[in-house]
Amino acid sequence: MAKGRISSGAGLAVALVIVSFGFVLSLLFAIIFYNQSKDAQANVEEAQKKLAVFIRDSDRTDPQVSAFTEQAQKENISVVRAIINEMQSYARLVSPDPLNAESLQQRLISAGFQTQANPAPILSVLNVQRQTITEQTDEIARLKGELTQVNSQLDAARSEVSGIQQTYQNSQTQNLTKIDQLSTEFQAYQGKADSSAKSLEQRLQEVQAKAGTDIADLQTRIDQLVSEKAELQRKIDDLTNPGGDSSATIIDTSLIPDGKILNVSGNTQMVFIDLGAKDHVLLGMTFEVYDRATGIVRDEFGDLRGKATIEITRIEENSSLCRVVRKSRNAVIVEGDVIGNVVYDRNATLKFHIFGDFDLDNTGAPTLRDRDRVVAMVTDWGGQVMDKLSYDTDFLVLGKEPTQPDALSKDEIDPVKIAEHEAAQRRFDQYQQLINEARRLKIPILNQNRFLSMVGYYQR
Repeated sequence: MAKGRISSGAGLAVALVIVSFGFVLSLLFAIIFYNQSKDAQANVEEAQKKLAVFIRDSDRTDPQVSAFTEQAQKENISVVRAIINEMQSYARLVSPDPLNAESLQQRLISAGFQTQANPAPILSVLNVQRQTITEQTDEIARLKGELTQVNSQLDAARSEVSGIQQTYQNSQTQNLTKIDQLSTEFQAYQGKADSSAKSLEQRLQEVQAKAGTDIADLQTRIDQLVSEKAELQRKIDDLTNPGGDSSATIIDTSLIPDGKILNVSGNTQMVFIDLGAKDHVLLGMTFEVYDRATGIVRDEFGDLRGKATIEITRIEENSSLCRVVRKSRNAVIVEGDVIGNVVYDRNATLKFHIFGDFDLDNTGAPTLRDRDRVVAMVTDWGGQVMDKLSYDTDFLVLGKEPTQPDALSKDEIDPVKIAEHEAAQRRFDQYQQLINEARRLKIPILNQNRFLSMVGYYQR
């Protein structure tokens, strides 16, 4: 019994020892496992930190990371090796020296892509740089396109400039040729002008010398003619005035009436005159009307302007119908008033000498055309125009008096100006000579206004 109790106690003690040993052993294993698990967890965290240097969770989904992963699997290398190979490929584009991760990291820091204190993962830098390179490649392509376009425009501009330069050179060559030609012509003209000037100067001296001689001869002749005239005038006076009266005068035919008013219509705008087809009057011929009591007389200005002007509108055998085209204020035309036209004479042909330019409509510009109109008035109405002034001339009709030109400078050599000056001087001298000659021959002188008033001219 006691022995059995001792055996039971011994077994229990052994069991307790075993259980205690097992517990201690389990506890020891648990401590060891815990420590190992803790170390493993630390190792895992350390490994994850080290892995984060190469890649982070946010980078795993990047398409380029996937591309590197596929490339590493195909080549049976690590992703890092694939990246390093890619980096070395890019590095060789920059430098032939091979690069490792550390040297690449240092270059990235030197280039400013990373900082020494907080370096970014190489993959992220590569991704950024790959995107930058892609953008720059696109920009380079775009700039190359623009460069090509600019080069094309530059070539076109160069071609245009070349064409302009060629045109300018051709034009300059032509202009130089023209300048040389004009210079040659000018020198030739200058030589001719100098020669002409010397010739004209010599000719002028000869003319002046001859003119001096001719003037002296003419003055002598004038003196002789004046003496002869005085003698002839004395003889004429003796023949025309046997009784010794020396006051006999020459009859002025312009004061002799050509006809008279036969009848005046009721409205006083139409009249009949005693001149008809037998008297050789013409349609459109005009006459001045004068009072029957005074006859044809000159006014205070010496003009023969009547109280009215009439124009023939219908011609009969012994009379003509006329319309009144002008009438002075308060003037009245009555039967018996006399009419006159300095050009017309029913019994004779009056002779006129016409000189100068006329301005019939007072435009301020005398013309040869108006002179032709004056000639037509004379010839159409029965008068005769003489080529020169003579004893047979009945009237001298003068246009506007020419202006005497100013004396030319002694240095003037232009032959055109010299010729114009000589022509103007001759025109002035002829005008004055005609006046003197008409006075000497006692020929009535009519300026434009007096002539027009005496023929009854009016602006139609």
